Amino acid sequence: MRTVSIIVPLYNKVDYIASCLDSLRAQTFTDFQVLVVDDGSTDGSAQIAHNYSQIDPRIFLFRQPHAGVSIARNRGLQAALHSGSEFIGFVDADDRVSANMLADLIRQMYMSPSAAAIRCGQLIHEPCGKIYSRSYMPRGSEIALSAQSDDLAQPQAITALGSELYFQMFGRVRKSLLSTGNALYRSSVLAKHNLRFEEHLHHFEDVLFNAQFFAENLPILLTAQPLYNIRVVPDSQSRSVHHVQELRTSYDILVREVKKLQLDNKIAKKMALSFWIYRCVVRATILRMKAAETLRK
Repeated sequence: MRTVSIIVPLYNKVDYIASCLDSLRAQTFTDFQVLVVDDGSTDGSAQIAHNYSQIDPRIFLFRQPHAGVSIARNRGLQAALHSGSEFIGFVDADDRVSANMLADLIRQMYMSPSAAAIRCGQLIHEPCGKIYSRSYMPRGSEIALSAQSDDLAQPQAITALGSELYFQMFGRVRKSLLSTGNALYRSSVLAKHNLRFEEHLHHFEDVLFNAQFFAENLPILLTAQPLYNIRVVPDSQSRSVHHVQELRTSYDILVREVKKLQLDNKIAKKMALSFWIYRCVVRATILRMKAAETLRK
């Protein structure tokens, strides 16, 4: 049994999966396993993951027909829970993690045994070569927000803020800080509350997962240390009408599921307003793209 299970959903990331797995193999904390779930890749990504599994016994490859990232994440989550790992994390196949990420996060979790999860800051790598840090600390925190501060070695414990914390994060920072990649979850908590990814969601599945997680009002640790590296990958699909329509459908599902959560009425209204504004933006984007297509014809 490994202390940590890291789940890597994989779909057509042939240019990035090796870099991702290299960063995991370089961890200073070594008692972990990597569960790569290939979601029917057609570009050779799965073969690269298979090669890594042959040279590192901590890496395991699961294959499935293309079914979507949520189903891939859930398959990895089921395997991680079955393995008995104490902690579970998620890493996207085109991202990287700092060599000390697991060591630092696990150390803090052991120092705070009541914490259900810990979240760290991020480094964003733009295609143009620009790199900048992004972190979140709640209002009133005495911890500096600058990623260069020496005071950021200790995370700030957030106790029983749940949905209020989620709303603050949703309203003040971009969606990526609501992802699952920059977090480590206590397995017993995920199992107790039967937390899974909504399998009908093809986008924002991590946003909903964290909404459900935070709604339990569990103690959360936050650190501004930028230990998770996001690679912004250009994707021509994101400029298609079909892709934007998928975003709108996913947001409809997201709003429907968030309404089911037991949230404070004031917070629920604020979140609903945020979702409504985003949906209007998506709809306007669809209309603009359709108009552009009509003009081209």
